[in-house]
Amino acid sequence: MSLSTEVAVAVDEVRSQIDDDLRHLENSVLSLKARRNALAPIARLPPEALAMVFAFIAEDCSWYATQAERLAWMKVAHVSHHWREIALSHARLWTRIEFSSFLSASVMLTRARAAPITIDVQLLADPYVRPCMSIRLTCPVNEEALILGLQHMWHVSQLRLSVPRLFLFDNLFDKFPSSAPSLQALSLSTEAWDPTYPPEIAALPNDLFAKGIPNLQHLSLTNFDFSWNSPWLKGLRSLRLVNLSIPARPSMTTFLDALESMDRIEELFFHQSTPISNLPDAELQVSESDRVVTLQHLRAFDLSTLGVDCAYVTRHLSLPQVRSVRIDCYSVRPDGSDFLPILPSFRRLAHGTHDASPLQSMTAVSADSFLYVSTWLEPDPSESQPPRAVLAASGSLWRPGTDYKLTMAAFASLPLTDVRSVSVQNMAPAHLDLWLVEGARWRKLERLRLIGESAQDFTQASLVNGAQVSDSEVVDPQTGLPDTSALLFPELQSLTLVSASLWHGCETEELVDALRERNDLGVVLPELAIIHSAVSRLTVNRLSSFVLDITWQGRRPEELIGDELAEFGMPLWPTMFPMPAFADEPVFGDFESDEDGNDSLTEEESDPYGDDEDEEDSDDSEAGIGIGIGIGGTGAFSDEDYLFHGY
Repeated sequence: MSLSTEVAVAVDEVRSQIDDDLRHLENSVLSLKARRNALAPIARLPPEALAMVFAFIAEDCSWYATQAERLAWMKVAHVSHHWREIALSHARLWTRIEFSSFLSASVMLTRARAAPITIDVQLLADPYVRPCMSIRLTCPVNEEALILGLQHMWHVSQLRLSVPRLFLFDNLFDKFPSSAPSLQALSLSTEAWDPTYPPEIAALPNDLFAKGIPNLQHLSLTNFDFSWNSPWLKGLRSLRLVNLSIPARPSMTTFLDALESMDRIEELFFHQSTPISNLPDAELQVSESDRVVTLQHLRAFDLSTLGVDCAYVTRHLSLPQVRSVRIDCYSVRPDGSDFLPILPSFRRLAHGTHDASPLQSMTAVSADSFLYVSTWLEPDPSESQPPRAVLAASGSLWRPGTDYKLTMAAFASLPLTDVRSVSVQNMAPAHLDLWLVEGARWRKLERLRLIGESAQDFTQASLVNGAQVSDSEVVDPQTGLPDTSALLFPELQSLTLVSASLWHGCETEELVDALRERNDLGVVLPELAIIHSAVSRLTVNRLSSFVLDITWQGRRPEELIGDELAEFGMPLWPTMFPMPAFADEPVFGDFESDEDGNDSLTEEESDPYGDDEDEEDSDDSEAGIGIGIGIGGTGAFSDEDYLFHGY
C-alpha cells in the first residue's frame, strides 16, 4: 500500500470518528433539549389533552383555503419530538382527509387507521372565468385521491361532496361502494359553474348505496333528484332538500308517506321540493277530512316555496313539539292574495299548546316587495337567540301598498295580546292603522323600537290617539284626569328611535307634542333612546322635559356639552335649510329687536366663518318667529346648536 493510500484511509477513519462523535453530540443535545422541554408547564398536560388542542387547530381551517393553508396545522408535529409522537399516534388528527394530491390522501388515510374519517370535497369554479375560456377550480381535487378515499367508505362517518355540474363526471357515483355502514351524515350538492346561472339539477342513481346506509342520520341534497321511496329516509334525524325538479316533486300522498316513515326526524328543511298545489285558495284551509301527519320529535321546520304550496303542505302537518318555524313564501299575484292562505297554519305552528309562555316579542320589517315578521316567546331576547317563528314573503309583482296590507294581515293572525317588546322597521309611511288598530291590542307593550320611517307613523298615531283620549268626557274618579284606558301602550317603559328623521322640524314637533300629550295625561315615558339619528341639542333638551331618562348614542344630555361637541362634526346643511323657531325657544339663538322691526343676531353670535356682512332677516314680529336662511354662511347657527350625528 502506498503512502498516499495509507494517508487517505487514515483521514477517512478520522473523519468517520468525528462524524460519530458529532452524531453522539447531536443525540446528547436532543436528549438534553427533550429533558428541558419536559420541564415546561405545557409538558405537564396529558397527551390526550394536547391531542384535543391539535384537533381544534386542524378543524379551524376553511376548505376554501389553499393546500398549504389547509395543512398548516401539521406544523405542531415539528415543534418537539414529544409533540410529534402525540400527533402521529392520535388517529383523530388525520381523519379529515386532504384530497389535493394522492400522496397526502394516502398518508392521512394510513395514519387515521380505523377511526371515523370525513370526506369533505368542495370544488368551486372561478366565477370570473368565461365559458369560452378554460375553467379554473379554486380548490382542485385529485380524482385518484378521491377514489382512494371512497375505497375507505367502511369507516367514513361524514361525506360532503359539492361540485359544479360541469365537473360531476358521469362515472363518479360508480366509484361509490354498495354500502356505507359507518356513514352518519351525507351531503351532496351540485351548482352551475357560474353562480349567476340557474341551478342545474342532476339525478342520483337508484342503486347508490344499494346495500344500505344503516346509520345515516343527516341527509342534505341540493339540486339532486332522488326517490321519495328511498330507504335512506328511515331513521333520519335531519333532512334538507333544496331545488328538486318539477317531475321529482312528490304528490301529497307520497310526501306524507315519506314523512310517516321518518319517526325520529327532528329537523326538516324544504326549499322548492314539496308537493305542488293545484287547489283553489278556498280549499287550502285545514279541513277535518284532511290527512294529517304528526311528527312528535320535530324541533325545527323550514319551508320555502310558492305561497299556495306552503299552505297546501302545512295544512297536513301537526308539529306538537316544534321549537323553531320559518316559512318563506313567494307571491306571484299583484295583490298578494296567494300569501293569505298560509296565515291560519302559520298561527297554529308559531304558537302551540306545548309552548310554556305566550308570544312576547316581535320584529316586523316591510319594503315594497318584501315583508318579514319574527316572534319570540321571551320578553327581551338576546341578539343571538333564534326566533320562535319567522314568516317572510316576497313578490316582485306586488302593487304599491301590498306589503303593508299583508303585514297587517299577518299581525291580525297572530296572538299578540301579551307582546311586551316590538321592533318595527321601514313600515310603509302614511299608514296609521298599524298603531291605531293593531297597536291597540298590545296593551302590555313595554319596549318599542322604531327604525327608519316607522317613527313618523308612530308619532302621528300617538297624536291622534292622545287627542281622542283628551277630548273624551270619561274621567278617572281617582285622579280626576281623563280616562287613559284607551291610550296606546299605557305600560310603555322604553322607546328607541333608530335612523329617525329628527332634523326636520315638523317631525320633531310631532314627537314632542305626542310625548307632551302623554305627559299631560299622567303617563310619562321613562326612557327614550336615540340612535344613529341627526338631532339638535335643542330637540334633546325639549324631549328631556317629557322623558325621565333620554340618551343619544348611549350618552345623556349632560355628557354632550363643551368641547365634546367637536367630535360629532359640523352641522348638517348649516344654512341651506330653514328650521322653525319659537318665540320662547328660538332655534338660532337669542334674538334682539332692531329699531326697524327686523330681527338680527347679537354680536356674540356673529358668523363663525368670518363673514361680517349681515343678511337681511325676515320681519315677522307679530308671530315672533325668526328664520335664518342663506347660502354660504350667515351666522344662522350658534355653538350651542351644533348637530349631534351618529354613524
